[in-house]
Amino acid sequence: MVLLVCGDVEKSTEQKIKQYIDEYGKWLSNLCYVLCKNKCDAEDVYQETWVKIISNFYRFDKKR
Repeated sequence: MVLLVCGDVEKSTEQKIKQYIDEYGKWLSNLCYVLCKNKCDAEDVYQETWVKIISNFYRFDKKR
């Protein structure tokens, strides 16, 4: 999934993204379902959220 969205990324960046998905994936999935109250819509929102996070990952500033 990650490589399809990001194309060629550094190995460390890919590992960080996978770590975030492992760490926050279930929480985000639950949040999407609570907000949408519909499994199909929640899955769409979940996927779109990760696409935005991954495509803007390079903007993340650890210092803030």
